Amino acid sequence: MPSPTQPEHPSRGATGSGLATRLPLSRIGKGMKVVIATTAEERQDLAKRFSLLSLSALKGDFDVRPDPSRPGAWVAEGHIDAVLEQPCVITGAAVRQDVSEDFPLRFIPEEEMEPDEAVDIETLLASERDDVPYTGHTLELGKALAEQLALCLDPYPRAAGAGMENHVDLTPPDEGTEGAGEVKRPNPFAALAALKKDGGPGEGT
Repeated sequence: MPSPTQPEHPSRGATGSGLATRLPLSRIGKGMKVVIATTAEERQDLAKRFSLLSLSALKGDFDVRPDPSRPGAWVAEGHIDAVLEQPCVITGAAVRQDVSEDFPLRFIPEEEMEPDEAVDIETLLASERDDVPYTGHTLELGKALAEQLALCLDPYPRAAGAGMENHVDLTPPDEGTEGAGEVKRPNPFAALAALKKDGGPGEGT
């Protein structure tokens, strides 16, 4: 049984959608530190999914342990470090973003998760941790890291000195109107919703 303070690299599997990093529950014991150091191919997959110009660095650290207040649940102190570029919403130029944030999670068996319509917004906002569903006997740490990356993205990246006089219209016009060939910048939050819907990186491996 690994020491609670010994960093581990959990099992991985390649998919076409990003990270596929799983932690078997049987390895956690009283507690376990996990490091996810991503490959260039994994970062490229995530950059494509979240419409990034580049994702040159992405690393996740997790301190996972059983939840003493809820049998079958696991709490994790997560930390994400990333370096990425998004297109400026005004000029389309590359905007660098350095991410370094903590994010506390609680993994709960999927069958015990409340349906979205039953979740009280005030209770959700007051919660110290985000609840994440899991199935079977593994925790999808790679999926959790990918979702956190999407949540950290600046929704309106703007290059220094970019004003409306430099505005480039990235919104597609109505069909049949002038400029129909312009390209819309995909929304990373739509990609996050798709990530949750289709099971996210690592599904099916």
